Amino acid sequence: INSKRRRDRRLAQAGPGSLKEETREDETRASVLSARRAAQQGDWLEAWRCWEAVLARSPQHAPAYSGGGNALRRAGRYREAELLLAEGAERFPDDEQIAIARAWLANARRDWTAALTHWEAVRARSPHLAPAYVGAGDALRAAGRYAEAELLLAEGAGHFPDNEQIAIARAWVANARGDWP
Repeated sequence: INSKRRRDRRLAQAGPGSLKEETREDETRASVLSARRAAQQGDWLEAWRCWEAVLARSPQHAPAYSGGGNALRRAGRYREAELLLAEGAERFPDDEQIAIARAWLANARRDWTAALTHWEAVRARSPHLAPAYVGAGDALRAAGRYAEAELLLAEGAGHFPDNEQIAIARAWVANARGDWP
């Protein structure tokens, strides 16, 4: 009740336009939560619809580009995901999550050259992110470049010794090479 009174006082002091702004922010927050909930449930088209609503209200909300791009990718709508993520990358060139989403999209499309280019850019800009090693390792393995994949993943394991995703990616490389104990 006290927070509602404070909000009402703020709105009264700020003027009539502030109510619209606060309502839009509340609607955006609700759509973000709905998008995340839909994604957790694997309902990728619903997640995309929610992210699309966020973008319609708040095109400056960078996570809507990566979230929407990931939802479209998981729904198999690669072309739409690429367009959305390209727009996001243009608006937010330093956003790590958009860069990662673009790299995962290239992996999903099996465009190994583009995937490796994206992952290299992510690693160069954000070497503290383990997914950059996992994604690049997956792309190298899928391209049949096992030795390079193992070297890169070994480097990642050196940076992130407790990261189980890197360990799993290394196991997949060993499996692809037929390197079993």
